[in-house]
Amino acid sequence: GSNEEVSIMQLAERVRDRADSASEIQVIPYDEAYKKPGFEDFRRRVPSIEKIRNTIGWQPTTPLDQTIDQIIEYYQNELYT
Repeated sequence: GSNEEVSIMQLAERVRDRADSASEIQVIPYDEAYKKPGFEDFRRRVPSIEKIRNTIGWQPTTPLDQTIDQIIEYYQNELYT
């Protein structure tokens, strides 16, 4: 978690850029992605880490780009081993 707000499009672009990929980002309309009748998802999430910080003193230490890099490295190793 983090206090950094990132849209899904921004996240997709960051992953694509950090993976040095030319992949096309496909946009699927909300109603198509969530076809189940009555299903609702938050259209915007802005997490707060204040409660966990105040309760147990934890706060994130790994920046988003570093997390993305770690995930890319993990899956590259999985594909080539």
